[in-house]
Amino acid sequence: MRPPITYFARVFIEFPNGFRVGTGSGDDKDDDLILTDANGLPFIPGTSLTGAFLDRLRFMKWDVTRLKSLFGYQNSSPNSGSPYPDGQGSRLTLSHAHLLNAQGIAMDGVPARFTEYLPNRVTQEHEFSPQTAPLDRFLSSAITPTLRDHVRINDRGVADARGKFTRSHVPGGHRFAFDITLEGDESDSQPWSDLLDVWKAAEFRIGGATRQGFGRFITVVIRSVILDLRKPEDWASWQKLPVQLNLSETVLTTWTHLTPQVPPRSPSSIRIQLKLQAQGFWMFGGNEKANGISPLEGPVPFKWKDKSNGKMAASDPQQVKLPALVIPFTGVKGPLRHRLTYHYNRLVSDWANPSSGEERLTPGEQAARQLFGWASDQPRSNDGRRGVFVGEDIHPASTDVVHTKKLDHVALDPFTGGPIPGALFSETPQWKGEFTWGFEILDPQPLLNDPKLLKALIATLTDLANGDLTLGKGAGKGRFTVPPETLDAAILPLTQLIQPEENIP
Repeated sequence: MRPPITYFARVFIEFPNGFRVGTGSGDDKDDDLILTDANGLPFIPGTSLTGAFLDRLRFMKWDVTRLKSLFGYQNSSPNSGSPYPDGQGSRLTLSHAHLLNAQGIAMDGVPARFTEYLPNRVTQEHEFSPQTAPLDRFLSSAITPTLRDHVRINDRGVADARGKFTRSHVPGGHRFAFDITLEGDESDSQPWSDLLDVWKAAEFRIGGATRQGFGRFITVVIRSVILDLRKPEDWASWQKLPVQLNLSETVLTTWTHLTPQVPPRSPSSIRIQLKLQAQGFWMFGGNEKANGISPLEGPVPFKWKDKSNGKMAASDPQQVKLPALVIPFTGVKGPLRHRLTYHYNRLVSDWANPSSGEERLTPGEQAARQLFGWASDQPRSNDGRRGVFVGEDIHPASTDVVHTKKLDHVALDPFTGGPIPGALFSETPQWKGEFTWGFEILDPQPLLNDPKLLKALIATLTDLANGDLTLGKGAGKGRFTVPPETLDAAILPLTQLIQPEENIP
């Protein structure tokens, strides 16, 4: 028998810094393709949303019985002929999330005005019509995701020379819509409200590579309704509710509009913001171009104009976003991890190359794993854990003072130190400028469990602030500082965790 009351919500979310849901397979250019729908547009499967949502609720310590009541469960008994003698199906359902176009309409199904402009599967070229050019240009960045080069990281947190690969992601600024349905009765009113509060807070990440700067989202609008199907008028409303996300949902008269901003952090998480000032040349990434090796570039995130009545539209759907400077989160995260490892080893007086000659993980490497996580060496093994240290890519604004200089070089012989004949090359690094970089520690428990790890992290940030830790590529470049008057305030959430010396075990 169907439960008498249906709780329904349509949720609109935005990814400010990009995201990716991969397929696990690649082609000639991309080693891990983005998952797309029939239109060639990226979408998020309902299973991915459900898994990320359930993981967040478990992290929030929701009662197991409560979770089983919502998401269902399966039990098997050796004395039963059925593998599921005692179980329950999920009462909570999350639909696929589909991309919004420039007018804020979900690209669900195969819209008539979009069918003839589908990407050519062979050439990956897109045909645009003057009548629909604003719409197509807005979606074109999603149809052709941004490729980025990667190097596999080994168990010690350094690059594995044999593991170079490319992976794509959807640029920032795009929005998605999906539905949430809960079948229940009057007693589910509070659990339903609690579930929506988790989406309003938006304190978890969706998709893959979440520890590399992707997957953070903000909730823009939640439109919801509670229908008692025992009432004829509510039953009629339920029948009128469209399944497709791109159709009008006049039934949803109750909606919550949330201003897009950095979501409020939970009391347990720690967020650090540092204003970095470059003291000379610097460069992140390296693309081969006509004018030499250039910094990493990527699309500028889209901006939206939201109205008070909940209507959404892109602020500049007719403008094709040109690639701009990008500072990858991993480009700063890697050096911080290496320096933190050094400081931890220094605090415990443990040094590399022990006299026994036995290869081992140093205490600093083991401690760094608690913040940055580690991958298992064995497939299908549970010996691994994702990190709690997260952040996003940086897109310096036009107001940031950043200049580009072209430098000519001659390659040097690594054995003699002299120039290699005919090996002239050039690069275009950035010159000075400033920008804000931040990170978040989702769970500070590793810092509370190990006071030396906390001290090592503070010492690492102090090195960065003093210009003693270089970032980016190239020797002699990448020196940044943090204004002394802002450093103490920036790391205050960390210094407040320091315990009195007598309490340190």
